[in-house]
Amino acid sequence: ENESSWDARDRLEAVQTIASEITQQAAQAMAGASGGAALYNPLNWKRSDPVVLPAEMAPAGATAEALPGGKALCRVELGPVSITPLKRATSAPAMAQPCALPERIETEFYTAIIDGQTGALISLMPKPSGRELLGGAGNVVVAERSHVQGGDPGDFVAFRPQRSRVASTSDSAATITAMCGPMAIAVMAESPFAGGGVCRRNMRFYRESPRIDFETTLNDIPDLTVVVAEFPMERDILEVRRGIPFGFSHGAWARPNPELHGWTKDIVPAVRWSHYSVEGGGLAILDQGLSGRELNGRTPVIYLLNASDKYYGYPNSWLSGRGEHTLRYAVVAHDGDWRAARIPQMAWEYNSPPVAVHAAAGDARSFLETSDNVIVESMRRDGGFLEVRLAECLGYSGTAQVRLHLPHEEAAITNLVGADAKPLGGGPAYEFPVRPQQIVTLR
Repeated sequence: ENESSWDARDRLEAVQTIASEITQQAAQAMAGASGGAALYNPLNWKRSDPVVLPAEMAPAGATAEALPGGKALCRVELGPVSITPLKRATSAPAMAQPCALPERIETEFYTAIIDGQTGALISLMPKPSGRELLGGAGNVVVAERSHVQGGDPGDFVAFRPQRSRVASTSDSAATITAMCGPMAIAVMAESPFAGGGVCRRNMRFYRESPRIDFETTLNDIPDLTVVVAEFPMERDILEVRRGIPFGFSHGAWARPNPELHGWTKDIVPAVRWSHYSVEGGGLAILDQGLSGRELNGRTPVIYLLNASDKYYGYPNSWLSGRGEHTLRYAVVAHDGDWRAARIPQMAWEYNSPPVAVHAAAGDARSFLETSDNVIVESMRRDGGFLEVRLAECLGYSGTAQVRLHLPHEEAAITNLVGADAKPLGGGPAYEFPVRPQQIVTLR
């Protein structure tokens, strides 16, 4: 950061601000202006995941729960790439009420158990199998110190076997409270942590979603301390996948497999998600901007903070552990094949909530539909063309289907810059073969 010169922060904030403004303006233009409300879904599939909206936007007839700060937790069904006008609820959503910590948290997707002393997630059994997925306490937040240092700590973090465990949220009893609402059971655990600070872990178990959300707040982490959250597994991890731009890396772990070339060792970056396959199922860790992952034995971790007060000798408030840091991540446990669990789609939902806009009343409009094996990453006007860029998201050859509900004459597959067109004919429905993780540009 620098008040008189360019810095990393102003670049990041500019991109975020511009993207948000364009999305709002586009959604508003399509929805029309009125005293009503509408939700714009930027994702190319039907969704009904839990989302947070301004309380005044809570739709009538939808399951909703009031949150602090004038927000509401809602579940509403939205079409793919769509504008959905909403009739606002005439009364405020119900508030969650204090309740005793359940011995077992039961949903249609899993059974979970929280340790009443430490607040750790000590059991997670996906349904229908009911087979235990965790091999130890999960969502334990751990502070560690390095034995070695190969460069500036802001850039170079020693791998976990080269660090010492100095504190964890399981070292002492936590103050645990629970709230039961129409949308979710929320569990809050507060415990002393590294350096005399406090760690607050908020966990939200949705009644109608397999996703479990975590919001962890750290306070005054000492300099040169690495903080992670760990999720030890009961069974050997066979394969590891982690999101990268327009796809994922796929590698073997417990059993060598020369056909899988993805790198799985040491600290690795992940975009939105990582997934760990075990016999009969798997576990995904989703994140909102927490890109660090590491796997040792059967224990994956997600990096929460690399506290470093100075960066190459200069003060750096971004990396400093001083003050309060709130980190958001989630897990999804499942039986069976990872394709059926829709992990990439759930990661996109976690990072791309619907956009609430004021709108005129009318019917819902969906602009683009696709088959389930592709994710659309961009859709834009370019002169006289509408350009759609998508990627095969499951790692298997197949057939992609695209249906465009906007006026157009015909379509073609092109290269990245719109050249070398291969006509697909007139629409509005198109089919074409896709290779594993192939990126396709349509015009």
